[in-house]
Amino acid sequence: MKARRQLNALNQLQHTGTVLSEKQQKLMQQLSTRLERLNESRTREIQKMRELGGELKRHGISLTGSDNTIQQAIRRTEQYNNQLERERQALARVTRARERYSRAQETAGKLKTGGALATGAAAAGGYAAGRFLQPAIGFGKEMSRVQALTRIDKNSPQFKALREQALKLGSETQFTAGDAASGQAFLAMAGFTPQAIQAALPGVLSMATAGGMDLGETADIGSNILTQFGLSADQMDRVGDTLTAAFTRTNTDLRALGETMKYAGPVAGKLGISLEQAAAMAGVLANMGIRGSDAGTAMRASLARLASPPKAAAEALKELGVAVSDANGKMRPMEDVLADLYKATRKYGEV
Repeated sequence: MKARRQLNALNQLQHTGTVLSEKQQKLMQQLSTRLERLNESRTREIQKMRELGGELKRHGISLTGSDNTIQQAIRRTEQYNNQLERERQALARVTRARERYSRAQETAGKLKTGGALATGAAAAGGYAAGRFLQPAIGFGKEMSRVQALTRIDKNSPQFKALREQALKLGSETQFTAGDAASGQAFLAMAGFTPQAIQAALPGVLSMATAGGMDLGETADIGSNILTQFGLSADQMDRVGDTLTAAFTRTNTDLRALGETMKYAGPVAGKLGISLEQAAAMAGVLANMGIRGSDAGTAMRASLARLASPPKAAAEALKELGVAVSDANGKMRPMEDVLADLYKATRKYGEV
């Protein structure tokens, strides 16, 4: 240390009998004071280290293991942090639950004061009334959206029928009336008439339940597929049953299947391929690890090439005796085409 070296030099001069100047004596005093402060600081740091060592030791961490000690301290710290994070999340969940309960109590009080609770209980009875009243605010907002999207009067029989359907499904299914109204709104955005919405919504609810998805996204998937394959609104149950069979028996889910159909559905529908055939193809690709938009892109390209093959490919198919279309020019079922193609080429080895 520079200060100590300077002080030692001055001490040595003094011991040899050299008379120090006033400036040197002053410097010597300053250096001595500085060294005392440094020693005091060092002593404090050593004490802190000892206290820290004792604290670590109480938590089961020894300071005699160099790198292992550091790793041990890091691991213990991570454990504490993880525990604190779990406790924080649990507290947050409890807080949110209390807030929801408080809001529900407040809403129930307002409804009771206005006489709405008694009216609802008389109209729907017991449990169903509770289901109706719980999402009252959200339900009213969603029904207003349905009215705006369908452009019908709120006092019209059509709107009343939609409202009654949402309330009924909210009391009979795992979804609330507000959820059902949200599904109606998504179908309305897809261009469905009030009558078509009523016909399609039960199928949407069944599909959403099986797929574990919200009604809005499920309605979007279902309405797109109806359009792609030229199906009417009352065929939504068929869509739900077909997709559910596909994602419960193959390595995919409803969301990924909907993404596949977004790309492949329009082409398949134009070629006369049924929804069931397209869903089966998507399931086969999913089992091969090809899902979502990747599967849709692959299906679209394959179908387009088979429907209108390049000249060389068309000649090769003709030579193999594989017919892509039937006598009416409509594309044959894809599984039949692929089966014929397999039979015609298996003599050439792996295809």
